[in-house]
Amino acid sequence: MRLIELFFIFSFLTILINLIKINPREKMIINMFGALVLIFKFNDNVDTMVIDIFFYLCFLYVILNIYTTRYSSIRMNLMSSMMLKKKIMTENELFINRMKRFNKKNKSIMSFNLFYITDKLVKIFRNLLI
Repeated sequence: MRLIELFFIFSFLTILINLIKINPREKMIINMFGALVLIFKFNDNVDTMVIDIFFYLCFLYVILNIYTTRYSSIRMNLMSSMMLKKKIMTENELFINRMKRFNKKNKSIMSFNLFYITDKLVKIFRNLLI
């Protein structure tokens, strides 16, 4: 029951933060900070705090997957090309687009650092749980 309540709290927090007109990176930082403050404030023992942090990381991972799928450059370019009846991107153009995204100077939310951090978290959880 507690995890369902947390799910609704995290979802409500995420929706409220997404209503603010700031860039996605700042929204993520505020979301993470707010969730961690809630977790630390409302837990009275370490066991439930660890479970809540783990649950939040899973929640965040799912939200990031939804966001990256929804706003994927490939998906957006394909849909735009189809709607405008333009030629669909070639594999080479897609590769160049990916190279731009994974440039370490890219400051958007879909940057190399985000994918690197989430990949490391997934590997840690996989090693711990499997």
